[in-house]
Amino acid sequence: MHITNVEPFYFLDGTFGGGNHSRVLLEEFKNDDFWVVGLDMDHKMIDEGTKNFDPFIKSKKLALQQSNFLDLPSYIPHDFLPSIGQPV
Repeated sequence: MHITNVEPFYFLDGTFGGGNHSRVLLEEFKNDDFWVVGLDMDHKMIDEGTKNFDPFIKSKKLALQQSNFLDLPSYIPHDFLPSIGQPV
């Protein structure tokens, strides 16, 4: 995959699982303007992802959280909120 002309953004992987979609994006966008937040309800997937994605986590390119979409507003960067609406 090759994507160009991408402005700074966060990617939300709401069903992180094994992290395959996130891995492709993290490997493609190695600049400082791209971050992934991975959510999964299964603590085993989060534990596995923490081990398998350690370099991305240490470099603060990836944050993993055992959670679901109900908690989504708490994972959106606050400076993005005015453009997408306030959480309910």
